[in-house]
Amino acid sequence: MLKYLRENSKTLLALGACASIAGIPGIVDKENRQKFYEKIYGNNYKPRGIDALPLSAYVNVDFMIHGCPVNQDEIVRIFETALAGKKLKYRGYSVCFDCKQEKNPCRLINKKPCLGPITQGGCGAICVSGGSPCYGCFGKREDANTEALMTILKSITDEKEIERYFTMFFNKSGATNIKD
Repeated sequence: MLKYLRENSKTLLALGACASIAGIPGIVDKENRQKFYEKIYGNNYKPRGIDALPLSAYVNVDFMIHGCPVNQDEIVRIFETALAGKKLKYRGYSVCFDCKQEKNPCRLINKKPCLGPITQGGCGAICVSGGSPCYGCFGKREDANTEALMTILKSITDEKEIERYFTMFFNKSGATNIKD
C-alpha cells in the first residue's frame, strides 16, 4: 500500500515520530524485543507485526512532520506551505529556542543531558516543560553541531548514557549516529 501511495503521489509526508523515525516502537532492537513480548504478554505470545522502521526505510519520503505527539501548529504550517506550492522546509531553530520561549532552565547548563541543541525545533519543548530531557523526537537539525554537543555531554555523563540518548530516536532514522 505504501509503495502504491508513493508511486501515485506528488508529495509524500511522514506524519509523526512513528512514521518519520520509527518512534517508540523502533527503540527496542529486534534481538531484544522477544523478552519484552514474554514479559508483557506471556510466553505463548506470537507477534504478528514486522520490525518498526521509518517510512523512509521503504520509500522515498519528501518531508517529515516530526513529533510525538505532532504539534498542531506545525501541521498547519506545513500544509499551508504545501497548498501554497512553496518548498517545504524545517524550522530554522533548535528545541533550545522552544525551551527559552517556555522559560525552561537549560538542562545542559544545569549539568543534565539533553539533545535540544541538535534537535529540530517546533515541538514547543513539551518534554522538557514536563520535566523530561529532549531525546530528539523532532529529528536532527540539518546544521546540527553534534561534535560540540558530544563534548558537553561527556563532561556531564558517561558514554553509555550518551549512547542511550542518541539511540532513543536518532539511530533508527538514519538521521545521525553517535559517531557523526
